[in-house]
Amino acid sequence: MDEKQSILIVDDDKSTCRSLKLIFGKKGYETDTAGTGKEAIDKAQERFFNLTLLDIKLPDTEGVELIATFKEMHPDMAVIMITGYASLETAIQALNNGASAYIIKPLNIDDVLATVREALEKQRLIAQKRLAEEALKRTTQDLKKTVKELRKANQKILEQQKSVIEEERLKVLLQMSGATAHELNQPLAILLGNIELMKLRKDKPEKYIDTIEKAGQRISDIVKKMSTIRHYETRPYPGESYIINLDQMIKILTVGDSDGDFEMIKGCLKDQKGIDLSKASDIYGAMKILEQGHFDLILLYYILPDGDGLDFLKRLNQKGIEIPVIVITAQGSELIASQVIQEGAYDYLPKEIVSRESLSRSIKNTMEKARLKREIQKAQEKLKEMSK
Repeated sequence: MDEKQSILIVDDDKSTCRSLKLIFGKKGYETDTAGTGKEAIDKAQERFFNLTLLDIKLPDTEGVELIATFKEMHPDMAVIMITGYASLETAIQALNNGASAYIIKPLNIDDVLATVREALEKQRLIAQKRLAEEALKRTTQDLKKTVKELRKANQKILEQQKSVIEEERLKVLLQMSGATAHELNQPLAILLGNIELMKLRKDKPEKYIDTIEKAGQRISDIVKKMSTIRHYETRPYPGESYIINLDQMIKILTVGDSDGDFEMIKGCLKDQKGIDLSKASDIYGAMKILEQGHFDLILLYYILPDGDGLDFLKRLNQKGIEIPVIVITAQGSELIASQVIQEGAYDYLPKEIVSRESLSRSIKNTMEKARLKREIQKAQEKLKEMSK
């Protein structure tokens, strides 16, 4: 054994102490002896013994009374009573006071060794269990801390997303308002100028009507172009989530091989009206489905049978498929989150925090960001048209 287990022999019979000390020494145990209760207490205070063999009758005290003292000093110490009185009452008292076992004089060495081995093995298992429980407790605390940090990080991301969305919205509005003001300025000037001429020259107003009508039509065309940019609306839902209110069905493709995960997603979205949910088990199957039909959103599990989330996102980019993607993973880490976002994912959710609220919120933000991206592209196209 790497570290010798120690035994304290407490008996006023010196011959018994010498014999047991010799036998245990040969078996690889570290041993010490005491002839009285006081001497045993002094030695136990100086160091820890794995096990004490304690005679029930000592010159200065009853052995049973020492059990509580030893346990108070060293809760893990195993105590085996030695008695020459084979009474049930004595055995029960010793066991009730915390003894691991008891043996009866005259001692049978094989029985003594077997009882000691059993008591020490039980002690070892209890110690292992306690260490495992402590390790589990620390791991649980670390996991709780990690979850708390992930929630904080997720909340920060949500706040940043809202900020980015508002910033992009403002950019579009500023672009549109600037272009609109520029485009409206000329026909308005013509319109107002001709109205002023009509006031000054009342004899032939009909000569100005055609110019006024053209200017009015020009203004009407500009307004129509502005109104063609559609947008999605959302409405609040209990639990701080949102229902996405669209004129058409949202088609969502989930990519992951677990039927349980798919059922979880269905459960989270069961109250969301207008959602058509489909499933692909791997990257290959997902690409086949995407070739056959249009989808508005992809819910992507990071670990897949034929690759991972990064592989899937790279395939999307290679094929030029522009569909917003939300990545869900049980392998939660800031590194993975950063990698998938850089590769083009719109959002990232650790699997452990996926709920109706968090998923609805993520879908809302993702659809809003995708809408803004399309809206900016359309706005840029409209600006080009309006500048012609």
